Parts: sequence; C-alpha cells; structure tokens
Amino acid sequence: RMDEANSKYLHSEVIVPALALLSDPKFAAANGEFLAAHDAYREQDYEQCLVECCKAFESVIKVIAAERSWGVAANAPAKTLVKAVFDNALIPNYMESEFAGIRTVLENGIGTVRNKSGGHGAGTEVRIVPRHLAAFQLHQTGAAITLLAEAHES
Repeated sequence: RMDEANSKYLHSEVIVPALALLSDPKFAAANGEFLAAHDAYREQDYEQCLVECCKAFESVIKVIAAERSWGVAANAPAKTLVKAVFDNALIPNYMESEFAGIRTVLENGIGTVRNKSGGHGAGTEVRIVPRHLAAFQLHQTGAAITLLAEAHES
C-alpha cells in the first residue's frame, strides 16, 4: 500500500500542477471533471474516479483542439483525440519515436481503463475497482493533462 509520504509527493508533483493548469477558465469543464475524479477517489468510489478521469482528459484535448481549429468532433473518443494531438504536432513530429510509448499510454491508458473498469454497465457481475488502479489512473491523468496543457501553452 502506498505510504502517506509517497501519496503526498504524488499529490504535490502531479495533481496540484494539473489543477493549477485547469484553473484557466477555458478548462472549466475539465477542471470540474478532474476535481470530481479526485473527490470520487477520496470517497473510495473508484469506478466513478475512472470515469471522471477520462472525461477530464478528453475535455482538455477538446479545448486544445477547438482553440487550434483542428476540426475534432464534439463526441470524438479518446483515441481519436490523441490521434489529433499527434497529427497536429502538439507534440513535435521529430519526437515521434521518443513519444511512441507516451502515445500508446495516452491512446490505450485512460480511455481503455475507464471502458474496461467503469465506463459501461457491469452486467451480471458486481465490478470492484481496486484502489491502486484508481490511484494510478488519477495520477496518470494528472500527468497527461499537464503534458498537453503545457505543450498547448508553449
């Protein structure tokens, strides 16, 4: 189990910077979603944490896409949004090889975890999302938001 010192470090180095960037009024929707993810995590509603993380991640890219006139559909899924990030060189093309791993994480991480663990009805079995998966998702989302928002602003 993550000890309190590690938890405080991750909060200060990942969550706080993401929240600072999301305080910009243009990211109001994403800010609300990321705060809802954080609240759900604290309330041990880990499934809802995953859902809100993905919503915040998608909202950040949609704001960037709108400001840069990328023509991304309002209902575009995470994988399409990440493709737009790379197709439009928000992350420079010359770094494509270096960022191949990050692209894989962005395309297959946040959205896929949400889809498999919280985005759809559970059906006949009760779904239990473990705390460590929600913590990873929350921190991964914060890091991705920081990367994308800072790249957009630079």
